[in-house]
Amino acid sequence: MNGYVYHNIEEITVSISCLVIAYVMAKRHRQSPDSIYFMTAEGFFILSISSAIHVIGHVLGEVQGLLYSSLMGYLTGFASILISPFVRKGSRVKKYIPLIFFVILTILFLSNSMMVDFFKTRFSLWMPTAFLSSLLAVIYLSEYLRNKKRHDGAITIGFFLIAISSAFLFFPADVRSFPWMAGHIIRPAGFLILMLGFSMRWE
Repeated sequence: MNGYVYHNIEEITVSISCLVIAYVMAKRHRQSPDSIYFMTAEGFFILSISSAIHVIGHVLGEVQGLLYSSLMGYLTGFASILISPFVRKGSRVKKYIPLIFFVILTILFLSNSMMVDFFKTRFSLWMPTAFLSSLLAVIYLSEYLRNKKRHDGAITIGFFLIAISSAFLFFPADVRSFPWMAGHIIRPAGFLILMLGFSMRWE
C-alpha cells in the first residue's frame, strides 16, 4: 500500500475515533452540565476536525496552510482536554477559547503564502504533542492507580501510545522508514483505545 494512502486511512481512523469521543463527552455534558465535559468534547472535536483537514490537505496537493493548521489543531485539542478541569468557573466564553483559537490559526495559515515548507518543519510540532499527551496519560494513570477502573487504564494506555507515536514522528524520516511506520501505526491504535476507554467510562 502506498505510504500516503495508508496515512490518509490512518487520519480518517483518528478523526472518527475522536468524533465518537466528542459525542460521548457532549452527551455527558447534556446529562450533567460541567465545563470539564464540554472542553473535553471540544478538544476531541478539534482533534477530529484537524485529522480531517490533514487528509484534505494531502488530497488537494499538499496544501501548506491546511497541513500546518492540522498539526496546530492537534496541539490545541490536547491543550483543551488538559486545561478542562481548571475552567469550571468564570465567563462562558472561556470554554470556547480553544475552538476560537483553532479557527483563527486556520484562517491565518490559509492566508499566509510565505510559510516555510511544511515537510521541513513538521517534525518540530510533534514533540509538544508528545508532551501534552504524556501529561494526560499521567493524569489518567493517577486516576487508575486510585480507583483501579479498567476504563481509566485504557485511557492511560491510549494517551501513552499517542505520546510514543508522536516521539517517533519527531525524528526526520522518509515515508516507510522505521520511525515513520512506527509512529503512524502506533498513533491510530492509541486513539482507538482512547475511544474504547471513554466509551466504557461514560456508557
